[in-house]
Amino acid sequence: FNNPTDVAVDAAGNVYVADRDNNRIQKFDNTGKFLLKWGSQGFGEGQFQQPSGLTIDTDGNAYVTEWNRPLQVFDGSGNLLAKSTDTFYGCNGIAVDADGTVYVANSDDHCVRVFERSQVPTPTPNVVLDVVLNNSRV
Repeated sequence: FNNPTDVAVDAAGNVYVADRDNNRIQKFDNTGKFLLKWGSQGFGEGQFQQPSGLTIDTDGNAYVTEWNRPLQVFDGSGNLLAKSTDTFYGCNGIAVDADGTVYVANSDDHCVRVFERSQVPTPTPNVVLDVVLNNSRV
């Protein structure tokens, strides 16, 4: 690792690490065995500029935030499923509850953005998430 910034665990016990300065996500099983990694430095789809926030939903999809970049969603194998149309400035955390509601701590905008499952399209290849539908202050 080179400055890991977040960790998340899926329902199967797999551990995901946001490896910030290596610009990637790494996945391990529950015994610590390395399974896979994805991402590289850049501004394209599936690339990162210092991933900072990471969470896993009940379907095993990984939601990744970066400091001044769109939210990206990947399946458990690291395939890009969707990305936001909005750039999040100052993301410090992300969570997804059991109902699929997504919460993003957006420090530069001084709010927590809340996106209900009905407002986020089911992730499919090349779908862009419209995350500006419900910009709620919590």
